[in-house]
Amino acid sequence: MKRKQFKTDLRLWFWISLVLFLVPWFLPIWGVNGDTLMPAAIWLILIEHPDHLFESLACIFMFTLSFGVPAVSIGWILHCITVMIRDTIRRRRDHVVNDLSFLSRPEGSNSVRRASRDKKLG
Repeated sequence: MKRKQFKTDLRLWFWISLVLFLVPWFLPIWGVNGDTLMPAAIWLILIEHPDHLFESLACIFMFTLSFGVPAVSIGWILHCITVMIRDTIRRRRDHVVNDLSFLSRPEGSNSVRRASRDKKLG
């Protein structure tokens, strides 16, 4: 059996991964004391309290890695599944169109067949 190759759709992979990366930034995370904090709020802390620059940048870097790596990995898997389904649907559609291509032949090509049929009948 021949292995089927699919073409990577980088735009699709980018958009899926971007959505998977951005959504967790706005989900609440429970802290040690039971308080909730959205990781996106760390950006506000960075802007409002520049004296905590190192700690804020370290947290942003940690969240970027912890959200980015899974987003790219899961985005790749979802992208692969989407591309395989899309390619299969296109191939089936093209196959059906090719099977029905005899319906769209010019009138002249059918006239030879029609003339031979008329001779047999008549």
